[in-house]
Amino acid sequence: MSPSKQRYKEAVNAAREHAYSGKKSNPPKHFDERQQRIYAEKYGMFNGKCAYVESLLDDMALLHGYKYTEDKTLVKIA
Repeated sequence: MSPSKQRYKEAVNAAREHAYSGKKSNPPKHFDERQQRIYAEKYGMFNGKCAYVESLLDDMALLHGYKYTEDKTLVKIA
């Protein structure tokens, strides 16, 4: 694999990991300008996907008579 492609994948994987774990958008310090640009773009994309899925899960839980608490556990609505 070429070094350029490897740096691209590193930026994408870091963005995915940070977005899905709920971390702030802070790229690693060793990223060059291109990696930082890719990281910012992909972080926004993955963060949007994560927000959409969380919203969908909330809606589905409510539809079936449950709700998510702040610590992400399901409880039955009384």
